[in-house]
Amino acid sequence: MEFASYVEIQATRSKVLNLSRRVLTPVEVTCRNLQKTFNTKKSVELTISDLVCIAVITLLAALIVDVVYALVTRRSQKSNVGSGFLSDANEPPNLGIVVARFMTQLTWPTSVFEAIRHSEMYGLPGCMYVSSNGVLVYTIFTLILLEFRTKAPGAQTLAQFVRVRFGTVCHILTVIFTIFTSTFELIVDVSVGSTTLNAVCRTAGKTAIISFVFILVGAFLLMTWRKSYGVFLYLMMSALVVITSILLLLVLNASSYYPLVRIVRVVLDQSLWELAISLPPNHSIIGLLLATLLAFSIPAALSIACGLGFLALESAFFNEVLLTSTQKLSGLTIFAVPIHLLERQGAYLVFFVVLILLVTSSIYNISGAATIFYHDILETYIRPFKKHASEHTCLLCGKPRGHLASRRNICRCRSMLECSNCQMDTWIREQCKSRPSSTLLYGCRTHGAYRAYKDEMSYSVLRITFTVMAGMIPIFIMLYKVELVNFIYFGICTPFIGCLCLTMIWARLTNHAFLIGYTVSTLISLALWLLLDNFTSLEMMKIQLIALTVAFAGGFIVPIVITLATTKTPSQEVTLAVWRSVQQIDNPLIPWPELFTRQTDLRFSPRLSETKPAPSEVRRALSGLRRLAYVIVIFNFAIFLGVWHVFMYVSKSFEFDEFFYFVRSVELWTYLAAGLCILTPIIRLISSQMANFKQLLRSTPRIVRQWLLRMRRRAGPNQ
Repeated sequence: MEFASYVEIQATRSKVLNLSRRVLTPVEVTCRNLQKTFNTKKSVELTISDLVCIAVITLLAALIVDVVYALVTRRSQKSNVGSGFLSDANEPPNLGIVVARFMTQLTWPTSVFEAIRHSEMYGLPGCMYVSSNGVLVYTIFTLILLEFRTKAPGAQTLAQFVRVRFGTVCHILTVIFTIFTSTFELIVDVSVGSTTLNAVCRTAGKTAIISFVFILVGAFLLMTWRKSYGVFLYLMMSALVVITSILLLLVLNASSYYPLVRIVRVVLDQSLWELAISLPPNHSIIGLLLATLLAFSIPAALSIACGLGFLALESAFFNEVLLTSTQKLSGLTIFAVPIHLLERQGAYLVFFVVLILLVTSSIYNISGAATIFYHDILETYIRPFKKHASEHTCLLCGKPRGHLASRRNICRCRSMLECSNCQMDTWIREQCKSRPSSTLLYGCRTHGAYRAYKDEMSYSVLRITFTVMAGMIPIFIMLYKVELVNFIYFGICTPFIGCLCLTMIWARLTNHAFLIGYTVSTLISLALWLLLDNFTSLEMMKIQLIALTVAFAGGFIVPIVITLATTKTPSQEVTLAVWRSVQQIDNPLIPWPELFTRQTDLRFSPRLSETKPAPSEVRRALSGLRRLAYVIVIFNFAIFLGVWHVFMYVSKSFEFDEFFYFVRSVELWTYLAAGLCILTPIIRLISSQMANFKQLLRSTPRIVRQWLLRMRRRAGPNQ
């Protein structure tokens, strides 16, 4: 009998023998190993008790972190030794904590689901496009943020910048869009996330899952007022990157995607602006760029482990369909590989990852909307400190300020940080923490009234936050699974991105060009969307791409054309006056020039009566930061656009060795991101403690001399 080069003889049902003398290729060896490892299908379904246990463990972890942090900080305050995790007025914040907080904001649950879905549908190109596009979008946002911090360092929100330049109408429009963005993101995240969790926990029901999610959101919103919140986010992000690394390690060892959708949600995301503005310029820009590089690893690694891993899992069962299209749409793909590897523990790990991503994303959306309500609605229109305040008079004393004021009647107020009475008031409140804050009055005549006003307003922030959350829940219920919301949101918000960018970089832009350009671009994009949908046979994704591209480009082109046609080239004095007006946005208690003086080499006098530093001086003080940011931006575009996108487009299929090195590079990136995310705050803590120890060693001789002198004085009368 003559045999072919490959013969299979099946002796029993469970054994397959290879009697060929031909050496198997690495691909065939890998397939044989998969078929031997995964020879039985596995399925796990969680119960409502599992959901309760995960939620309770998460709450207990948050409580333990808060208690331990309170004990450590209380001890450090008594011993006068600063902790590396702390940040006060004299110590910069921990860069590791800053990067971890940015990573929690950059890692959306929808981005993870999209990465896994695209890798399962398109293979290697889809696996990388979602993650690399996210890096490019956040890199562009960093450039916008850098320009914003240079032009208006004292602004708390993007809407304040627009209000100073173009008035009330444009300000209200910006407020509406930012609140709409927070609401839309919450609807999308809760819809997709709860559907995925319900797919593996069907006995609990979607209503119970959403209820547990909002219970955790409410608990963590209360924790945002605690100083331990940053440390808790650091621990949660460390757990996420560790779980991602474990899944990738276990898996490896056993069409196109359009970024226009993401850039609209990123630029109008107030929570991201809020965190970046609250930090020093160096920490906000560099921290965001570093977090962008590290956050790339989470969706990329999960897309390989759960997306490409699912394709490998199907090949192990001889390309048998493991999940139906309905199950894939519900999000079960992310659970398939971990369940086959770790069984019930794998379901727990993925459930925890999705739950944490969903909760943190909801927290940021709600807090971002609450910030807009606080700064741009409550303080601006409903309960301002002074209803008829002028830009040329001091908000504290009411006297004129600047070079146009007379010497006899001029504001002489100083910063709160330079005021001895304010320091005494702060010390009294620190010593009387047990007493109700309403019984403690400020003694400073200059800043006391405004500090009391800010305290009263800050008490309402928590109520505003929970009111916003309560208001978003019925909106979510009413608009759930409504495709019209997606059409309206991207149709009316995409052209606004171009108008906002021109507002920050072009002094010639006028109010009429802003409004007319936005309106025309919106109408054109919506009309084009409807025409293509009703009179062509194009797919919805292509229709959305064409309409969003026209809307995004129109937001830049139409206002520029209207401005060039209706205005003349402004003089240098007019341009300087435009940017100086934006610089007047400030906190009267602690002016931004004083903060920048502590954080950079900006030259500034602490008197509020004097004018703000020139824009050229601010740009000079941030020149080093700008150069470093540009280097990282060029690196991001070179790697994620020039390497990932172009390389994936050219090499649509890999050989076995090429695929091996590609997967190992992503694996190495993930491990490096996990190590940096975990070790950076610890290294900062150790360096802080070492600095304190060196300072103690330097002061030891002086302490010994004082002790010896004191002992001699005590021994003198006895002798």
